[in-house]
Amino acid sequence: MKTKSIIFGIFLAITLVTFVGFIYGEIVLVYPVQKSYNFDIKLPDAVDVSPGDNVTINGNITNIGQYWIHELELQLNGLPFNYKIEPSYFEDLRILRDWNPQQGVFRVPYNFTIQISVPNDAFGAYLVNVTGQEHRSWRQVVNSTTFILHVLSTARISTSDLFVPQTVRESELFNISVDVTNNGFAAASITVTLDAPEDWSGDREQSVIVNGNSTQTITFDVTPTNTSGQVSMTLAYVSAEGPQNITKAGPTIIPFKVGETAPAGTGLEGLVDFLTSLGPIVVSVILLILAIVAWNVYKIIMFYRSRKKPEKIKESKKEVEAESTSTPSNNNQPL
Repeated sequence: MKTKSIIFGIFLAITLVTFVGFIYGEIVLVYPVQKSYNFDIKLPDAVDVSPGDNVTINGNITNIGQYWIHELELQLNGLPFNYKIEPSYFEDLRILRDWNPQQGVFRVPYNFTIQISVPNDAFGAYLVNVTGQEHRSWRQVVNSTTFILHVLSTARISTSDLFVPQTVRESELFNISVDVTNNGFAAASITVTLDAPEDWSGDREQSVIVNGNSTQTITFDVTPTNTSGQVSMTLAYVSAEGPQNITKAGPTIIPFKVGETAPAGTGLEGLVDFLTSLGPIVVSVILLILAIVAWNVYKIIMFYRSRKKPEKIKESKKEVEAESTSTPSNNNQPL
């Protein structure tokens, strides 16, 4: 009998604890229990800055617990730039209450600022973590929040004309390239798209990063068919002014079949094509021969000019003597 009473008592206790736990859980779900020590940090979700800027971000921290928090310190992680949190230390984080007829009791936050110096060569997005921790009690209460610091690119992009071969053969790979110069401080992430006849094979898009104050050559390897068409490149990037596009149009390319001879150009273009086909050694020999011939012609001309000058002088002397002989002297005239 005694054993049955003990078992019944244990069963009744378990049932009572389960019931109370269930009721308490329902109450917690509907009415969350407020922590004795807790705080909340508020900052903007994202901040846009430009390279070289000194930005100030406003934030606040609020005690949302039941008791004061003491010796709380703010720290920042995830940012490789110089920064300063002012103030970064709170000796007492009080529960400041005030009465509002519409909202009832509410808490007054403590304000702080984050001052960040952005370098001139900075770019990209940074996930910044701001953490607060109290140090006086054994609880070591910790809370944190994050925001994104987005450094806008101030890249100034310029490009050269497209470099395209003068003659292109069907089914033979050739290169199309363009020089991209970034005259800005920050690096620029650029997407380059090649527009060419659809049946040509090869890459049509590249993503490159051009550092500030530098030039980079972007090259596409293309294999044409017998289809003729115009080629062009489009460069897309984002600057402080927003999305930017630069399009460079190239010439119309006419591929020639293997074994065909491309027609020679006329005028200066034809001469350049002819000299290019001879090779650098032959062109150097031709230029040397032309220089020797030009020098000899110059020497011959100067030689003939130097011989004509004495003859003119002699002729003029003879004329003077003839005039003096033909003119009678005044001393022979009769008185």
